[in-house]
Amino acid sequence: MQPSERLRISVEQYPELEREGERLRIDVIGGQSLFLCRTEDGSYHGVSGVCTHLGCIVRPVGGGFRCPCHGSSYSADGRNISGPAKRPLPYYAATRDGDTVTLDMSRSINRAGRS
Repeated sequence: MQPSERLRISVEQYPELEREGERLRIDVIGGQSLFLCRTEDGSYHGVSGVCTHLGCIVRPVGGGFRCPCHGSSYSADGRNISGPAKRPLPYYAATRDGDTVTLDMSRSINRAGRS
């Protein structure tokens, strides 16, 4: 999948996306990885799974993400918490329509309060 595309995920196929705080890892062409996340308010968003420090794949830990290579930590929406990474994980908008969550990977969103 190219970053300019929209990714559609069936909640019926991945019922864990009905649970608050769930993070579904999705691997895309080219070795990229991202997480589709369901928030406490029932909305969805995507976060890149690639650490902005040296490109290792982050892992879900507690309510956020942590890089296993050098220890950078990120919040659930990709903001830096600690570690050598200086930039947040790219954040992508997602919407749900019926049984389908559509992740818009055409551009990452720079949200207020992010570094």
